[in-house]
Amino acid sequence: MREADRIVTIRPAMPPPQDDRPPPATAAAPGPGCDPEGKQAGAAAVPLCVDVDGTLLRTNTLHEQLVALLGRSPWAPYRLLPAVRGGRAAFKRAVAEASPLDVDGLPLRDSVLELIARARAEGQPVWLATGADRGVGEGVARHLREASGVGFDRILASEPGRNTTGATKVAAIRDAADGGAFDYVGDSAADLPVLEAARRGWIVSPSARLRARVARIGGAVAVLGEPAASLADWLEACSARAALIAGLPLLVLLPVARGVLPLLALVGAVVLAEAASRLFERALGVGEARRRAEAGALARGRIPLAHAGALCAALAAVALALGGSVAALSALALAGRIALGAARVWASSEAGRRLLGVAAHAASLLAALPALAL
Repeated sequence: MREADRIVTIRPAMPPPQDDRPPPATAAAPGPGCDPEGKQAGAAAVPLCVDVDGTLLRTNTLHEQLVALLGRSPWAPYRLLPAVRGGRAAFKRAVAEASPLDVDGLPLRDSVLELIARARAEGQPVWLATGADRGVGEGVARHLREASGVGFDRILASEPGRNTTGATKVAAIRDAADGGAFDYVGDSAADLPVLEAARRGWIVSPSARLRARVARIGGAVAVLGEPAASLADWLEACSARAALIAGLPLLVLLPVARGVLPLLALVGAVVLAEAASRLFERALGVGEARRRAEAGALARGRIPLAHAGALCAALAAVALALGGSVAALSALALAGRIALGAARVWASSEAGRRLLGVAAHAASLLAALPALAL
């Protein structure tokens, strides 16, 4: 029996209409959003709009593209600087053209996939609403359809002249929905205007500060929490064991050192410099790691690439500060060590990587010279 027939049978008996006027809208045949009893589901016509970066994906697509570009050449990202003059959307398009996103293996967020599945089960349309470039949004949509069988009814994304974030995203969604209501799931402060305009909202793994700002919205915004990166994840990303192996052998110089503290400072500096180089190398190789199905914290998106970059810079800065506390020569040698370690990313052969590794260890010994009583 059709859904429309069921609606008619549950209505009280009445004489048939005497004219050809269509029945009122409330008596229209139900669409896919109807419940089993034939009642119109309130959320059926209200789209669930899903953000991409940090929400549907545990990573940021623009960062992924820039990292892939940097992995090819240390100068490649700088060639895109002229595109910045055209605005954010133009820059995103330039990056998308220079470094097409490799969608294979991009880490999807399970809690958002479950939210999409529930919306689909209720007959709710699901739209992709992203600040990423349109080509990136379409690629992510294809990846999701192939990975989980879930498709999107509509894609709203940035294009040259329109950066679809914040208030612009609100306007784009309302325009597509003909001014109607919508639900939204996002993850960052840039999503607050959209959550404020939404009928219902979800925020993914917010920080304490962002959670407080969401609470001030006063609307129906729920939290989709997922575990943050653990200390073990960070240590794995920094290759902590390899970093210790690089620095601890310098302790054999203790008998000829001018003092314990200067040598210990240099040992710590070498360990941190090696950790910075290893983290840099892992971040730039995240795409290759996914292709090899590695389960590292960076490849799985547990550590965002932006956070990895910030930690890498912090480790290098502390290493140089420790070296500079002993001697200027130590700081210069450590800077060279960090550069040599990072350069392993661009080595064209395994022999080249090994040669750069040997040169980095030689720079470590040079950094230790000022601490020796020679």
